[in-house]
Amino acid sequence: RLTPETPVTLTYDNGAGLVFKRTFAIDKNYMFTIGQSVENNTGAPVNLYPYGLIVRNGTPDTEGFYILHEGLLGVFGDDGVKEIKYSDLEEDHQVRPPQVNQGWLGFTDKYWAATLIPVPKSTFQPNFTYTQATDNFQADFLGTGVAVPAGGSADTSSYLFAGAKQKSLLDAYQDTDNGLGIKQFNLLIDWGWFFFLTKPMFWVIDYLYHLVG
Repeated sequence: RLTPETPVTLTYDNGAGLVFKRTFAIDKNYMFTIGQSVENNTGAPVNLYPYGLIVRNGTPDTEGFYILHEGLLGVFGDDGVKEIKYSDLEEDHQVRPPQVNQGWLGFTDKYWAATLIPVPKSTFQPNFTYTQATDNFQADFLGTGVAVPAGGSADTSSYLFAGAKQKSLLDAYQDTDNGLGIKQFNLLIDWGWFFFLTKPMFWVIDYLYHLVG
C-alpha cells in the first residue's frame, strides 16, 4: 500500500539479464517521487534512457474563458511558460521544444494539474503529441542515456505532481533552499492578462481568509 510513510517498489525481470526496479513514493501534498534502477546481469554494457509520459484521452470540457489557459503547458529553461491549446495540438500533431536541463511539462485544468518534472539540472527532451487514431494527447520527456556496465547497476529518478494548484504549495516546491527547486513551478497558475490586478486581489482574499476563516 502506497502512503507518505511507505513507498512501493515494483520489480520486472526481462528474462535476458536485466532487472528493472521502480519505486514510487508520495508526500502529503500530491508529489510523487519515482526512482528507477536497472541491474545488468549480462556480459555486456547497455545504454538506457529515462522516460516519462502523461496521456489524456479525448478533449476535455474546458471553461473556454479567454484569459484562462486549460491544456498542455511546460517551462523549459529560461524561456518561461509555454502554453499549448488542445485544438492547436490536434492540428499540428506534435510540438517539440528544445532540449533543456531544467523545467517541467504536463496538463492543466482550471484548478488541477498533472506534470512531469525531471530532476533539475538533468538534460531532457520535452515533447507534446496528439494521436488522432486514439484521440490521445501526450506530454512526455526523454532523458540522456545512462550507461549500465556489465555486472553493474544504475539508477535515475523524476517527479510527478498530480493535484490542486495551491499557490503556497507550488511556491514551496519551487523553493531552491527547502523545496525541490522546480523552476517557475508557480506558473502552473494562470493569472490571466490582468495579472497585475488578479495577483494582488488573490493576496488580499487569501489574507482575509486566513484571518477570519
